[in-house]
Amino acid sequence: MFKRKKRIKAELPEGIVLATCSLCAHQYELDTSKILREGKLCTGCGSSGRAQAIAYCLSKYVFGSDGPLSKVKKDNNIHVVGLSDGPTYSAVLAKKCSYLNTYYHTEPFLDITEPQEEHLGRYDALISADVFEHVLAHPCHAFRGANKVLKKGGHFILTVPFINKGPHKEHYPGLVNYTSKQLESGSWIADLEYGGGYMVREENPCFHGGPGKTLEVRLFNRQRIEEELFWAGFRNVEVHTKNLPERGINWSPPSRIITAQKAF
Repeated sequence: MFKRKKRIKAELPEGIVLATCSLCAHQYELDTSKILREGKLCTGCGSSGRAQAIAYCLSKYVFGSDGPLSKVKKDNNIHVVGLSDGPTYSAVLAKKCSYLNTYYHTEPFLDITEPQEEHLGRYDALISADVFEHVLAHPCHAFRGANKVLKKGGHFILTVPFINKGPHKEHYPGLVNYTSKQLESGSWIADLEYGGGYMVREENPCFHGGPGKTLEVRLFNRQRIEEELFWAGFRNVEVHTKNLPERGINWSPPSRIITAQKAF
C-alpha cells in the first residue's frame, strides 16, 4: 500500500492541495483553482495533468497498484505499447515492464488503423495520448486496431480532445494525405489530398492546439467515443470525470482520460 507523507492541512492556503505526482511520487502544492490538463504541473518531473492521469491509470489497471508509477513493482511479463509516447512517462514505464513505444512514420512502426501481424494480440495495455484526432482514416479503423493489438482483457488507456455536448465533427471527410507549411508572412497553410488525387489548399487549416504542423482531422464528442469503443469490442468503458487533485489530476470536464478493456 502506497503511503503519502503527512502534512498538517492548516499549513496550506485555501484552495491549495498537497499533491503526490502519479508519475514520479514527488509532492508539490497544487492550486486547485487552476484547471490544467497540459503544461508542466509537477515541480519534480515536470509532468502535466494529462501525463499524471495516464500514469495513474497504468498503475491502477495494469500494475494493480494505488501508488505512483515510479513505485510499482517491475514486471517484465507485462507488455505495454504506446503510440508516439512522450518521454515524460515512457522513460519510467520502460523500467517497469516490457514496453515498446511505436511511431507512424519511423521504426518501431505501428499503424493503429492496420496493425502488423507481429503486434496482434500481444499487449496487456495500449496507450494512445492525443493521437486519434489526427488519424486520417475513418476513426472506426483506429478503435478496431486498438482492440486487435491487445490481449483478451487488455486495457486501453486513451486521451483525445472531445466535447461532452454537441455533434461529432469531421473537419476533412475523405482526406487521405496532407502537407503543411508556414508562409513568409508567418501564417500556416495545408495542402489537402482527397481520393482520386483531388487536391485542395486550405488557407485556414485546423491545427491541433493552434498554429502548427499537425492537422486536427476531427473533434470527437463523448457519445461517439463510447460508441466506437463498444463497436470495436471494448467493455468496461469509463470516462474518468472525477478530479483527483491529490494525484495531480485537476481539469475541466472535456477531454478527460478514458479507459476500456478488451472483452474476454
